[in-house]
Amino acid sequence: MILKQTQRYTHVTDEHLPIAPEHQGRELAAPWRRAAAVMTDLFLCVLFVLPIWILGVCLTALHLQAPSILPYMMTMFDYDTPEEKKEELAAAAIPELGMLISRRRPDLLPPEIHEAIRQGDDEKLMDFISTSSFRFDLGERGASTFDLSENRYEFRNDILFGRFAAAFGSLSGFLLYFTLMTWWLRGRTPGKWLAGIRTVRLDGKRLSLWDAFGRAGGYSASLSTFGLGFLEVLWHPNRQTIHDRISGTVVVRWPRLTPKAKTPELAESPKETLPKQQDPEPEKESPGKESPEQRENAEEEKRQ
Repeated sequence: MILKQTQRYTHVTDEHLPIAPEHQGRELAAPWRRAAAVMTDLFLCVLFVLPIWILGVCLTALHLQAPSILPYMMTMFDYDTPEEKKEELAAAAIPELGMLISRRRPDLLPPEIHEAIRQGDDEKLMDFISTSSFRFDLGERGASTFDLSENRYEFRNDILFGRFAAAFGSLSGFLLYFTLMTWWLRGRTPGKWLAGIRTVRLDGKRLSLWDAFGRAGGYSASLSTFGLGFLEVLWHPNRQTIHDRISGTVVVRWPRLTPKAKTPELAESPKETLPKQQDPEPEKESPGKESPEQRENAEEEKRQ
């Protein structure tokens, strides 16, 4: 039974999976090469990409929630800032900082400060802040602390960035790395380049940005099966994992440096010798036709 074009997506069809002729018979990437490529990419991503990306995401989240805190934090590292400017920034940042602490770590504040925040008493907050010291540890893990003996606060990621900013930054950083690298390098990441493999579409078309995004997002589907989606590379005929089938791709062997096709040197063709031009043969006079000389001689004889 042949279905019409308008019946697609509404009826069961027998459409086959298109495979480009240039990919048929191509050598597949071995599982150990794919594992080495993934481990290399994870190492590069964690070492170079994620720290910068997570810091940017967290600072953006902090700025969206409390715009005055970040400029106030910058003045603590700039000793050339005038005191009047510092006091102006502190007056704007302290109420926002108190609101963040009361929402995320209410146990760090005394009850009277909670009441001052609820009533919007900025003077009481300023008096409390003026007798306290602060330290911002952006890279420190763990919970923020308050030293009662020294009246000293140490603000860490749990207050400054929240619980989900770092987790969102990590997940989005991995997604961004594998999406952009796969798309920009045409099916390769730095790890795949070192392993000598490449991701290609089964239909032979170039990987688009959406294809790379779908494949990178498909890693979550492979992880959601407790890693069986990755292990499927061991028994699938085309070494396809779940994220490969989602994006319609396959990983094949591809040399790191593709040699250029050598063009054979053309042999020097012997110079063609042009045939010698022969002098035109004099026209043969027909027996009944007089030549010009004969006519001149005949005219002279008549005159005489």
